[in-house]
Amino acid sequence: MRKLKVLGGTPGRTVGGIFVLLLVFCSQALGNGLNLNSLGSRALSMGGAFVGLADDFSAIFWNPAGAAAFHTRCLGFYGTDIIPSSTYKMAADAPGLEFTPLVDARTKTSHYLGGLAAYYLPVSEKMTAGFGIYSPSGLGTRWKGEKFAAITGGAAYEWSSKIGLVTFSPLLACKISDRISVGAALNLNYGMFSIKTHAGFYGGYDLGQYEENMNGWGFGATLGLLAHPSDTISLGLTYRTASKVSLSGSAEISKLTKIGYPDSSGLRRDLTWPAWVAAGVAFRPVPRLTLAADYQWTQWSR
Repeated sequence: MRKLKVLGGTPGRTVGGIFVLLLVFCSQALGNGLNLNSLGSRALSMGGAFVGLADDFSAIFWNPAGAAAFHTRCLGFYGTDIIPSSTYKMAADAPGLEFTPLVDARTKTSHYLGGLAAYYLPVSEKMTAGFGIYSPSGLGTRWKGEKFAAITGGAAYEWSSKIGLVTFSPLLACKISDRISVGAALNLNYGMFSIKTHAGFYGGYDLGQYEENMNGWGFGATLGLLAHPSDTISLGLTYRTASKVSLSGSAEISKLTKIGYPDSSGLRRDLTWPAWVAAGVAFRPVPRLTLAADYQWTQWSR
């Protein structure tokens, strides 16, 4: 029986070493907020470790430089349905009782659709143009209003929120050499935000339903580098700039007119979607096996 030598060791020892390395990196992982870092079926199945590979239609999101390797026209699409589930509990201390529940609620079943669609056209042996539409981030929730009646004076108001971003992105990728590619995409970002909740009380008077609805546009860019130091290893680096989205819309408090104020108003707010930096490596120890790892950082402090 022949033994395959990989990086100076047996396949089992090499894979085991990589597995331990991945565990070390995973121990440093933190939550990723609103980002949907799993766009594309292959990227999703690989846990989002795709920056160092970027070899299918989802390259416009993960690493634009990957599109430089496309030799024929390419059209691809991917869809996802996010169904969040959350619970909320609120309690108050009462004389003679250790625990008095006021709110014990669970979110309604809701569907938030997202995805990615992209088209690529090689314009020369070394250059590829493309265009994509995708949803890089977003989330929402809906609650049963009657579950919050204990804190709203017995009224069942609507409680919901939604925030999201849709990106329209032209791309250009170029081969600098047989081993190195670069790519850039301009990101035209459409943002949306809405919320419904109880407006609260003023002087003991119930102000009713509070509601905001806003949308707007912002700009950003994605820059990528992809290198193949050998036939079995590829290295990727991606930087997505922050994007300030200027939102405008309206806000309404349903019962505000009863105390002498307008019940609605125009509203403006700037929301900054944070910068994103990622580095990745892909390794093919044998033709039918690919191992990949990414380190991704999002500037959530913004």
